[in-house]
Amino acid sequence: MIFSEAEWDYQPITLLLDSGAQKSFIKSGISEELKLRITGSTSFTTSGMGELQESFNSNEVQVTLKGLHSPKKLKKIISTHEEKKLTTPLTTAELSEEDLNFISSSSITVAQQSLASTTVSADLLIGQDLLSIIIDHSSSVLTLPSGLILTPTVFGYTISGTSLTKAKTSAEVHGSALVIASPAISSREDYKQDIKNLYELESLGLKTENDPDEASIIKFMDDYRKTIQMKEGVITAGFPFNENVGKLKDNFNIAFRRLQALLRTLREDKEKLRIYDDTFQTYIKEGLIEECAFNPTGVAAFYLPHRHVSVRIRTQ
Repeated sequence: MIFSEAEWDYQPITLLLDSGAQKSFIKSGISEELKLRITGSTSFTTSGMGELQESFNSNEVQVTLKGLHSPKKLKKIISTHEEKKLTTPLTTAELSEEDLNFISSSSITVAQQSLASTTVSADLLIGQDLLSIIIDHSSSVLTLPSGLILTPTVFGYTISGTSLTKAKTSAEVHGSALVIASPAISSREDYKQDIKNLYELESLGLKTENDPDEASIIKFMDDYRKTIQMKEGVITAGFPFNENVGKLKDNFNIAFRRLQALLRTLREDKEKLRIYDDTFQTYIKEGLIEECAFNPTGVAAFYLPHRHVSVRIRTQ
């Protein structure tokens, strides 16, 4: 729980322990709602997955935390974060009957408010700067019958790990003093298939087997991603993309294959094909687009792949 300067009392808050984060953050909206005392300000540059960097200014506020079932209190200075969400919503672990019996018979104090599986959004992220004082080093880590892990903290045990049984999410989000969420996946193969559907070109009907350009494209994207930075909500990237520019390859083959896949789809729906054609004819008449010669300047060109998006009101 966290002390509210506005109500002069403690109220539930969702914490996420993240050993991969160097710094702890609290959502600025929560800080303002609780009227936490600002002690100073600072600036940060964070680096995430894919080496994506973001720079931002942050206030530092004083927070006082205590457990739901423990008198232990912690008073620390934590930075605020202007984003509405610190992380994507997470699902807490689904406990089996054996797990619940083990917790009850062993008189284990669990930090979170409810043992039911639910979807939560972190209000306060505990990083490496505070993790060592949150973890109770005098107690042992326990393993539940299902394989889930109980980690001791000064506020009680937290539940973490991977559940191979798909969790049933609740329509109501429960406030919790301390939560470590665990993803619920049905199997490793389902997980792999989800990744395939999200990121592979085959999901768009494009085949890349024996494609000589595939390896160079992957290397190009990996190098280019390292130049991407985010500062005060603005994304910047290096240009030219390749420092040792000789002759840049274009994306004509990829764009052409995607256009072919689109046409196969549109030919199955004549009305949608007509609307798609009418839209482009209108763009030409209004001067929004124009026909051009193939590679007229002798330099590399970028081709925008086609992908139709249709809604009831308009077609794009």
